[in-house]
Amino acid sequence: MPSNSPVRYRIDFNDCLTDVNEGWSIFAAENGGGMLEPARVLGRPLWDFFADPTTIALYRGMVKRVRDGGLPVRFQFRCDAPSTRRGLAMEITADGEGGVVFQVTSVWEQGRAAMLLLDSDHPRADTLLTICGWCKRVRLGDDSWVEIEAAVTVLGLFGGAPLPQLTHGMCPSCSTILLGALEDSDAGAVVVGDVRST
Repeated sequence: MPSNSPVRYRIDFNDCLTDVNEGWSIFAAENGGGMLEPARVLGRPLWDFFADPTTIALYRGMVKRVRDGGLPVRFQFRCDAPSTRRGLAMEITADGEGGVVFQVTSVWEQGRAAMLLLDSDHPRADTLLTICGWCKRVRLGDDSWVEIEAAVTVLGLFGGAPLPQLTHGMCPSCSTILLGALEDSDAGAVVVGDVRST
């Protein structure tokens, strides 16, 4: 995501997407997001685009906080592509009409060898593997969370068997930080740990 192309989108008082900018379209096209073309998303509830109940609850809490208090919420998170680690910053603000504006900008990018586990076009098994929607660490069977490269090695994901499907969740570390910040009525900014990770 080029730093000169922020992604901006707006929801109305019913939480339906009413506007997306050119940065949205560029980001979707560069990341194989054909199903995120403006004509396919506008008019739909924002919540249609989240699968994880914890993430939905967290975003609903942030939207409520912005609407109720008028203070923006800011945080950083990871949004990796198969061959790129990517740290993004989001700012959520009220628009004064009951709507909410989300703006996402690039903080950093780092190339890496392509990770087929993150390639949505790669064939998948019926098994599920949980990845944190905020820091992109993967949950192992013992409930520890590790970087995706380590998970591939530890779980032997390229030993010939089809790759598992990814499902999003939230690691305990990110959950503690984000939920704690939302409960702090004086905080205007939320930062998720070290989203750079190695």
